[in-house]
Amino acid sequence: MVAPFSPLPCCAPHRSGLVRELKRAGCLLLTTLLSCSPEAVPSNVAPAVPDVFDRPAAQDTYDALQGVFERTLDEDDPAIAVATARQALGHTPRDRQWLYQLALAEASAGQSDAALSALERAVEFGYRDVGELLGSDRLASLRSQPRFALLVGRAKIDTTPPPPAWEADLVTSAISGGLAPVTSANTAWDYQDKVFRTGFTWPKHPGKGDLVTGDGPWQKQLREWGALGTCAGHEGDLYDNCDLDHSVLDAGRFPRLARISYGEEPRARGLASGLQLRFLHGGVVLGNSSMAVVEPDRWRSQVRLAYTTPGAVLRLHHQYRHDHFYIYPEHRDHDPGHNGQPDGGYGDVFPANTPYVILSQGSSWSDLPFLEAVAATLAAFQPETKARLRETGLLMPTVQLILRQCQTQVPDREAYLTGVAHPTVFDAAHLDVLRMITMAHGIAPDALPPLVNLRVVAEENDSASDPGKLFDSPQAIARVFRSLKKEMILVVSALESYEAQGKSLQYHWKVLRGDPTKISVQPLNRDASVVEIRLPWQERGPALPGSPLESNRIDIGAFVESEAGLSAPAFISVTCPDNEWREYAPDGRLLVRDYTHKDKKDNYVDPLIEDKRDWRDEFHYDENGSLTGWTRVRLDRVEEFRADEQAESERLEGKK
Repeated sequence: MVAPFSPLPCCAPHRSGLVRELKRAGCLLLTTLLSCSPEAVPSNVAPAVPDVFDRPAAQDTYDALQGVFERTLDEDDPAIAVATARQALGHTPRDRQWLYQLALAEASAGQSDAALSALERAVEFGYRDVGELLGSDRLASLRSQPRFALLVGRAKIDTTPPPPAWEADLVTSAISGGLAPVTSANTAWDYQDKVFRTGFTWPKHPGKGDLVTGDGPWQKQLREWGALGTCAGHEGDLYDNCDLDHSVLDAGRFPRLARISYGEEPRARGLASGLQLRFLHGGVVLGNSSMAVVEPDRWRSQVRLAYTTPGAVLRLHHQYRHDHFYIYPEHRDHDPGHNGQPDGGYGDVFPANTPYVILSQGSSWSDLPFLEAVAATLAAFQPETKARLRETGLLMPTVQLILRQCQTQVPDREAYLTGVAHPTVFDAAHLDVLRMITMAHGIAPDALPPLVNLRVVAEENDSASDPGKLFDSPQAIARVFRSLKKEMILVVSALESYEAQGKSLQYHWKVLRGDPTKISVQPLNRDASVVEIRLPWQERGPALPGSPLESNRIDIGAFVESEAGLSAPAFISVTCPDNEWREYAPDGRLLVRDYTHKDKKDNYVDPLIEDKRDWRDEFHYDENGSLTGWTRVRLDRVEEFRADEQAESERLEGKK
């Protein structure tokens, strides 16, 4: 069971080697551009397009091009601006914005024919900003020409929403024998969202029956709906295994569920296994990966890797809203115990909770029951309902709602609004697949569940250089408690929540983890769509009352409710590092923050959140209660700091 939990192939892109490679590529690009002359880049020649699976390595280069273009055009150096635009179009040949910018540069260089050709292609691929075409000073020399009048006319007449640039480059590949191939032939790199996009065409299936094998109650119910034609089945659905076939959904259980098959090119680049952040496939995707990181000092599940990697949670959110649902084991990150005792457990060491994935309790193969449950749920939706859920980006939020609400220990609405329904990690013993498919099948296309969207409006923080922000995303906000005060204050809005039928919403904010008698959630407006949350420093305690699993995290759940019912949750999570001992005065002033305390100094803290610290801080205040400074006591020396030195001292803390 342990062997597959090896260092992830997909960890490499997060580390310094790739960063250095990207920087080298950027330097080469800028050197090339700055040495360009009009003769060096003929107007009728574009740079070679890199292989699609090599394009992530060129992303930093591509991102730098816009700044180079704007600077050189502003500095009246159109030759280099032309070269820059052509370099960008070597990556995205049908990008209408870059074609428009190429036209600006060509016109500035006096190349009217080339500028008009670029504008014609920009309009062909969806450029519709007539105001810019008629208002830009750089295009003034073109406006008297008939070709210009024709292209402006086309831009005015064609109101069809243009496809994204990547879609224009994408070619679909046929699914055959139940396999959906992923090769350079049907993959495009999306430079805006920084993901691969794939395209497929599905074979025609008969409209009834054959949805699932097996003789259990939920299998029989699915086949009955299939025979009646009242459920969507798996047309348009894909299964994505990302652990090199270690923990695999049995294809025979769901005959119509096509499986993604990665070709040699993505496999050779480590893109077919590990934490899946690199692909948005052209369909509804259910996936899993039973792997983990086993580095001695940075061991973690793949989801904890995501939660501690900048930008990764926003990619998980993108998957969540684009019909992708992945399941990962918690492997060692969610087991009773403390610091590996008595049986190797550390408690719940996840720094956040999110609705973007499902974590299964256990290691290898613990994800399989969830794969079956979600596959069955995806098949159970009414065809029109499933189409509407996809159209609105609500399919996977609704699947999350169903899985959580249909657990055996969640009998009713009241239980759903508690921490029992929303653990960090789920136990397969609590799955009720028949209840899940029944709920899915009962959702009407005109009664889709709502979606809660969160935004931090304000927060009070007195830690000058490290605000403790892990991530902000629409359904998950995470912080590490860094404040010197006894409580953190967050003002959070759910006003941007979504109800597909246009109905009114009610707002619910619930303490899912932490001491509800000490946590304050106060509405700031009549409908409680905006609240002020006060979260105190919290010592380690049970994840739920009476649970042997302990945690250093506070979770606030946010929900919206309409006539169609409740939403899937959104979370505000705050972690109080387990290596800090704090002493507060009665008025809330921090007196001591001690990393050497006998009960704290050896406690496990994620090294990607906080480095090892070996000192004790004693804080000093004036007669008005204002911080004046502190004394830092180390084993070999004592240091004094003034309050105005806080930012610099905190900056240095991470280096010591």
